[in-house]
Amino acid sequence: MTAMDVIRRALSFAEQGLQFLEAMKDRPLAQPGEFGGNHPMWIVGHLTVTEGRLHKILFGTPNPVEHWKPRFGTGTQPKADASAIG
Repeated sequence: MTAMDVIRRALSFAEQGLQFLEAMKDRPLAQPGEFGGNHPMWIVGHLTVTEGRLHKILFGTPNPVEHWKPRFGTGTQPKADASAIG
């Protein structure tokens, strides 16, 4: 497998993830199954906080969603109650 194959595969996974999130836009707090799991809002919030942190580390630019860390940062758990998210 070449580096380009790895990049293509990663982009394909990202596209699949976006399709899942789009399908869940009317149910942002729904867990993916009876086994539990992370709901779409937490996944997007967590990825957004992580990306902002990466930009801060690599480029020194401020993380515009730093204030989301208590809700979506490392070590947080998804909450199905919208009032707990804020």
